[in-house]
Amino acid sequence: FSVDVSRETFVVDESSWTGKVLASGLAGFFEEPRGFGAVMAELERVYNASRTSGGTRAQVQKSLEDLCSKGILERDKKDNQWAYKATSEFAGRVKKAQEGV
Repeated sequence: FSVDVSRETFVVDESSWTGKVLASGLAGFFEEPRGFGAVMAELERVYNASRTSGGTRAQVQKSLEDLCSKGILERDKKDNQWAYKATSEFAGRVKKAQEGV
């Protein structure tokens, strides 16, 4: 028998932290494992996000955890911190929003 498992797909909406993390992934940021500090530095560089704001850090951390639980990102402990990397499913399940829609 065969089982068809439909997986949730994501359309990138850069108005949320999850969308910003996904947009970074579409740009290739998560092709290599990245620690939380590197993720925050990238969000600061691209979106002028504050690396020192506790609220921002908590929201980004929650977004990363949610994406891991949904199989979009994976994480491994590296140098006493989590390192996040795109899963093999990332490219098939994450799409850029269409312009002008």
